[in-house]
Amino acid sequence: MKVMAAILALVLLTGCTDRKKLAELEEQHSQLKTEYEQLVEETTLKDQYIEEYTTTINEVYENLERIRKREGFLSKVSHDPEQQARQNVRRRMLSNLASIDSSLEVSKRKLLALRKKYRKAQLTIASLEKTVENLTRAVEEKEREMAELRAQVEQLNSRMAQVEEELVQKNVLLEQQSAQLNTGYYIIGTEKELKEKGIIVEEGGLFGFRKVKRLAADFDPKAFMTTDILKTEVIPIGQEKKKVQLISPHSPDSFHLVESEDKQTYLEIIDPEEFWKVRYLVILTKG
Repeated sequence: MKVMAAILALVLLTGCTDRKKLAELEEQHSQLKTEYEQLVEETTLKDQYIEEYTTTINEVYENLERIRKREGFLSKVSHDPEQQARQNVRRRMLSNLASIDSSLEVSKRKLLALRKKYRKAQLTIASLEKTVENLTRAVEEKEREMAELRAQVEQLNSRMAQVEEELVQKNVLLEQQSAQLNTGYYIIGTEKELKEKGIIVEEGGLFGFRKVKRLAADFDPKAFMTTDILKTEVIPIGQEKKKVQLISPHSPDSFHLVESEDKQTYLEIIDPEEFWKVRYLVILTKG
């Protein structure tokens, strides 16, 4: 009986010990599982950080490369006076500046967001963090350079506006000069009409005979009609040919007086360059 009691006590004691060990093992297993899950989570977070870091850094590098190319264009234009005066180049300059500003702002926001996100998660990788800091400084340096470049572009725009205004004034002057150079003047009238308008005078002769009609020295140009000498080939006169006389001294080889079937005369210019060496044409008609 005593032996049975001893055996029973031993079994109970052994069972208690096993349950205690089992509980300890379960606790250790749970702790290891928690540590493993934390390690997996941290590893996943680091992988995400590295992936996002790589993407962000590549985007920033691409932005900086685009900025360098656009800066090259702006630098080239700023030293090329002929390019500066072109409107399309000016628009491209402003567009490039806007694009650079946008690229810098995007890069700055991406780097800031990357640092905030993983600092909040208390996750940093020294080498990657150093790269982010360097890139952030590079972006800030570009912003300072762009401020200086923008000031130069503003000065350039001011100079370009002045040049454009000068070009407009010169073009207006050239158009006026061109119009003046290409303008011919003519008047058709009877002797009485031309004398009353002060266009012709008579001189020479004896006792009123064989006087010569010629252009007055101080005639009024406003009395004449104007014509484009580059386009004018024919001037209608409206009289019989025998009643038409040119008072102004045009070269006889530079024109023809042509009479139509209905006895209407017109002046045909066959050598405009020679004909318009005398810019004022005076045609006298006999009534």
